[in-house]
Amino acid sequence: MNVRLEDSRPFSQQKALCGMLTSAAGERLGRLETAVPGLYINRQTAPTSPDYLLQTPAFNLMAQGRKTLWAGGVAYSYDPGHYLLASMDIPVLAHVAEASPEAPYLGIRLDIDTALVDDILRDMAALPMHAAKGPDRALSVEPLGPVLLDAICRLAGLLETPEDIPMLAPLYQRELYYRLIQEGQLGWLGRTMQKEHPMPRVARAIALIRRQYDRPLVMGALAAEVHMSVSSLHHHFKAATHMTPLQYQKQLRLCEARYRLWHGPDSVTTIARALGYESASQFSREYRRQFGLSPRQERRGSVAPA
Repeated sequence: MNVRLEDSRPFSQQKALCGMLTSAAGERLGRLETAVPGLYINRQTAPTSPDYLLQTPAFNLMAQGRKTLWAGGVAYSYDPGHYLLASMDIPVLAHVAEASPEAPYLGIRLDIDTALVDDILRDMAALPMHAAKGPDRALSVEPLGPVLLDAICRLAGLLETPEDIPMLAPLYQRELYYRLIQEGQLGWLGRTMQKEHPMPRVARAIALIRRQYDRPLVMGALAAEVHMSVSSLHHHFKAATHMTPLQYQKQLRLCEARYRLWHGPDSVTTIARALGYESASQFSREYRRQFGLSPRQERRGSVAPA
């Protein structure tokens, strides 16, 4: 059962966060970079069409509205009473489900600095920690408690006092990571120093696929590179992402192809060749199956995805 924000913490906290994000965003729409490094605001005044994108490691929550992401056919919906944590790069289908001019969707995102997380873990080594909750996976939706909300409000509040950002933003970001680790909500990132744990190896496999997504994927070679058996890599990779490595590579190629069609001058044939497709016709078939349009029809579109 969903927990509404008003039921789980003082309404004044939600109202304050809405005010901060509204003031910072103004009338602008879409994903907006802020003066706080790694912190972004997303404002929408209407529901958005589902769109494919690459979700990178980040802490995501909203002050108003509702959003759904799909990864490998599995839906992750969240509202102001919950947050979404992405701990790995993963292709998703994203959709702002609830927004209006009177009550815009107001989301906030903090990119996760994994080096800083590891630094905090070293400092916390002697402290008691709760066990990580839930299965290890690239995406997780969790209830947003008042302690985490306070931490993100402090970070967002710096947008109203930009002169404080250089001194306080690193401290508030560190606090937020500490709270996430303390509550066991960083999943495998909370155990990156445990070399026997499979999730760091899955993350390594993802990094290799991302760097070489234009090449044929040989499972035996990939598994050997991350020191896992093929069956173990397949099992843990799918548990984390809801996709096999081959499906993951396919999603990456198609997301990159769509970006190039919207923003680059290359021909469909050139894009197909650059992304590792055997032929332009194979590329067109897979693209149409994914997006409902051929690459040439996509290129003729008038407005790029936000």
